[in-house]
Amino acid sequence: LRWEDRIKILKAVIPLEFPTTTKFWKTANYALSLSKYPTLLVANVLQAVSEGWASFASVNFVMHEPVFSTLIADPTLIRFAALFGEMQPVTVERFASKRKSDFRAKCKEVIYELDGMARDVRRWEVAVAVCALRSYNCKGFGYPLEYEVFCRNVRTLIKSLKGENQPGDMRINLGWARAAVKKSAARYYSDGSWKAENMHEVLWTVCAQRPSMRDFVAKMLESKYNDPSEAYKWRTFNIPYYSRTKIKSPFETRMDPLSPNPPYLSFPECVKSISVVENEKQLKALEGLLYDCVVGDYPIVGLDAEWSSYASYSKATIFQIALRTQVFIIDLDAFALNITVLSKFLDKLFLNEEIVKIGMFFKVDFSSFQSNSAVEYSWSEVCSVIQRT
Repeated sequence: LRWEDRIKILKAVIPLEFPTTTKFWKTANYALSLSKYPTLLVANVLQAVSEGWASFASVNFVMHEPVFSTLIADPTLIRFAALFGEMQPVTVERFASKRKSDFRAKCKEVIYELDGMARDVRRWEVAVAVCALRSYNCKGFGYPLEYEVFCRNVRTLIKSLKGENQPGDMRINLGWARAAVKKSAARYYSDGSWKAENMHEVLWTVCAQRPSMRDFVAKMLESKYNDPSEAYKWRTFNIPYYSRTKIKSPFETRMDPLSPNPPYLSFPECVKSISVVENEKQLKALEGLLYDCVVGDYPIVGLDAEWSSYASYSKATIFQIALRTQVFIIDLDAFALNITVLSKFLDKLFLNEEIVKIGMFFKVDFSSFQSNSAVEYSWSEVCSVIQRT
């Protein structure tokens, strides 16, 4: 395609409104090779916004995709998008992530502005009045949302960004449940990478939360893996969800976790102690060690959190922090009645740019802290100081 042809096509499709669940703009991106010319798309969308002929779908797309969003210098585009459509928290976070601190701060200001508009209709009316509006209506779209819809969207967005928008149904999602069951069975029966107990743990968790899945599990075991006895077991025996059982084994072996245990992974020799943190005094002591870490010659900490992946909205229960010579295991449940102390500690850890944080896929772990209200800021506000491996 010639450059002029691309511009003509963009000017024709940028005003068109599509549900954000469709893949129209992803398809257009592929067909027109827009990722190779990101400035072309961004410039045309921003021109459309200023002249009043941009659709919410086009604005949402360039904000969501990093190859385009990093070229947008004005955070107030968030305001325009919120006035014309339902923004998802992941789009806001992607738009603000990996940007300079002043850009993220301005994004936060715009979010506070939106919150103010949702509380005062006059502020919303002023914002709408200064928007460049279309001279035509595209299939019912093209004009700002009704005030009630705008308010509902903004409240949902802010709650989600703060990690407060918990679903009413805390059980594992049905789609994810089926995928987990299929994957666990394949790992046991097909490739042999799992033991039976690993598969049983997944099947038990899924069937306990979703009793309707028992028939699905049994049919899969019987028809796909030809194991009628295992299928019969999952069809018939009792799975009490709230009946917690602790089983003691006379054959259990207690080992020093710091001692070598080949061929398994072991702690390096420089690690001298592993401590559990379960009260304010112990947390203060750890805070002091973090300060020593900052002023010392090794300002690096390793982070990991434990939470259930088999729940729709899982809260972190264990937080592990590794210093150079010490490992600390924080019992987060122990701070349930004193969440303020925990929150202040996490603020000093996450928001301190002088501490280099290392965590495997820690973005997922971070959301589990938002679930138990231990942090009140988004991943985008700390991601620039988190080093992920």
